Amino acid sequence: MEYRDAYVRAMYPARNKLARYGSAYPMEVDLLRARLTREHSAQLRDLLEQYSRYR
Repeated sequence: MEYRDAYVRAMYPARNKLARYGSAYPMEVDLLRARLTREHSAQLRDLLEQYSRYR
């Protein structure tokens, strides 16, 4: 989660986020977090599949 949250902060660096990015900001952040979580989950599944072949 630390990587995900750091990535979100890098994508939206303004201090006053609502003023800078508008009222859609919370929804955009939620969507970005969900996408990053899905991608990370898929990567972990791929790693698990790769390593389970060697057992």
